[in-house]
Amino acid sequence: MKSSLCRATLALLCTHILSAQAHAADAPAPTELPKMTVNDTADGAYTTESAGTATKADISVHDIPQSIQTIPRAVLEDRQVVRINELTDNISGVQHTPGYEGISSMTTLFIRGFEQGPENYRNGFRDYGYLAPRDVSNIETFEILKGPGSALYGGGVYGVGGVVNTVTKKPLATSFDQLNLTAGNYDFYRAAWDSTGPISDDASLLYRLNVAAESAGGFRDYNKSKSVFVTPVVSWQIAPATKITIELEYANDARVPDDGFPSEPEAFQLPINRFLGIPGLNDESTSAKSITYTLEHEFNDNWRFRQGLNVLGVSQNIFSVYAGSLADDRRTLTIYPSLTHETQRNYTLQNELFGKFTTGSVHHNALIGVELARLRDTYIEADASPVSMDIFNPDYHITVPVPPPDYFQTTGVDNLGVYAQDFVELLPRVKVLAGGRFDINKTSYDAGTPQEQSNGHFTPRVGLVYQPDETTSLYAGWSTSFNPSLGGKSRTGTEFKPESAEQYEIGLKQSLLQDAVSLNVAAYQLTRQNVLTPDPVDPMFSIQTGEQQSRGIEVDMAGQLRPGWKMIATYAYTHAVVTEDNQIPVGDRLRGVPKNGASLWTTYEIQGGSLHGLGFGAGLYYAGAREQQLPNNLVLPSYVRTDAAISYQHAKVKYRLNIKNLFSVKYYEVGPDGPYPRAPLTVLGEVSIGF
Repeated sequence: MKSSLCRATLALLCTHILSAQAHAADAPAPTELPKMTVNDTADGAYTTESAGTATKADISVHDIPQSIQTIPRAVLEDRQVVRINELTDNISGVQHTPGYEGISSMTTLFIRGFEQGPENYRNGFRDYGYLAPRDVSNIETFEILKGPGSALYGGGVYGVGGVVNTVTKKPLATSFDQLNLTAGNYDFYRAAWDSTGPISDDASLLYRLNVAAESAGGFRDYNKSKSVFVTPVVSWQIAPATKITIELEYANDARVPDDGFPSEPEAFQLPINRFLGIPGLNDESTSAKSITYTLEHEFNDNWRFRQGLNVLGVSQNIFSVYAGSLADDRRTLTIYPSLTHETQRNYTLQNELFGKFTTGSVHHNALIGVELARLRDTYIEADASPVSMDIFNPDYHITVPVPPPDYFQTTGVDNLGVYAQDFVELLPRVKVLAGGRFDINKTSYDAGTPQEQSNGHFTPRVGLVYQPDETTSLYAGWSTSFNPSLGGKSRTGTEFKPESAEQYEIGLKQSLLQDAVSLNVAAYQLTRQNVLTPDPVDPMFSIQTGEQQSRGIEVDMAGQLRPGWKMIATYAYTHAVVTEDNQIPVGDRLRGVPKNGASLWTTYEIQGGSLHGLGFGAGLYYAGAREQQLPNNLVLPSYVRTDAAISYQHAKVKYRLNIKNLFSVKYYEVGPDGPYPRAPLTVLGEVSIGF
């Protein structure tokens, strides 16, 4: 159902357009194409002028008729973020979970009410390898385009709520070396090295190297982890208009899988450190390797070509348990030990042509692209006999014989996508972004009985921007998505239908304090159909619930209020419910999504005098009550968390002390099986040394 609010706003924009036609003769030059520059946010800013995720081009965020939020590296450093999922604290309408098997490096997000599963993007490449550990050491910016992004990125397993893209650090022409040493409570130790600069005398050959190693315990019993991450990058300017970049990544991660508590009210009576696994047996090891090649060539000032190839391989072994339900005594829990081995191989090839041209007085900034992608996933599982555990007095002396594999599954996806987009400057104050993508998608699935599905679908997007002055943008947009099933069937043997979604959005983008602060306000309606959710009869299967809908308002503000004083603040109202279903009650709230959420992070660094370089930071994070699952059966209580920080910069050395959850508030997130408790007071100290 089309939103009457959107229709009214479109009518208002059209009225302003007609009134602006008299100024057509004053049309400015067309927007410049993106140049071969490095997106480096080392200046400490909390805002960015462009975000490539929205358009795959260097178009100002004020010209984009859709909400996109970017977290620059400065926020990551000031908050001492050590897990990627922490970055969502500073984006409205986004929540995170502990991740796959409770492993926080494998982030699962809820965006505008909908679960963003194992598919994300890295430098614009679809990252099917959701098992791959992710590290913060080489992140330059973290971008989330809210709402369907299939017009550029095609169909996927998940992604109705938005496109999540991590932009990594690239080589710089100026030599730079930095060593970060971090230590904290719960036996947390981390070291990271960042080095960049020219290899050749003429600076045509550049490098960047990020290395990180970490060892940590945890506030939960028996939790521990170790990880190593290495990512070298080399760029070669082989000619004035041609550059090649090659980026490698290697990650190795080992930790104790932890799914938290069962979805029962008794979960809130347990101490937050209680471990409901099998010590000594719960174990996870993951190894991931990735290579990315990018070629960029400028034919002239108006036309540019880009080719990119990404290859990703992941191998993972996990022994874990998942929780069933409590017995009638309300203390005896049935747990199901499981040993799994999974491998993934993902290949993506992109070819894109960017161009700008003029037809009469209308300026065009066009994009044409072709993408080929292939995924192969193999999953083997061995399930042991279920065992019982007293959640209030667990006996961890449990012997579980490891049985031979009893389940084998292979999944394949082959996709061809052709897409086109045009950013049109109709008038000095009126801009239109329109585009679409046609995907031919073939999926295969074999769990004993081979199955194949083929789909072809066109997903368009269109948006209108009206700018009454240089600091204000009013916009309205419509976007769609198409997500084919990866195969498989329901518990009753029914083949899953493709999923689709449609979003209407209106918004305001405002620059304040002479462009030092950006304000973004958005209202939207997002409808999702043919949704897969866990089968309440048997959570090992899924069902398609019919239709779900999310409506909301989001506010994001970031920037510098005065020299040395930076802030980033958010608010979101999200009404996300089941609207059609044969089993789940209509009106049930979607899991993991509070109706109201807000956050504030602010820092101030003294700019002069004897205390020059001394800085302070504070953060507040609020989330309202959330449902653990569908059908609704357990509510996670609301919470307010407080963070604090102090820092001191002296020459090339910076000292940081960050305190997270200052008052040890007891709060929970939506976990794989039930509520997942979060850490009490956590202290991290860091020394950053530049060379």
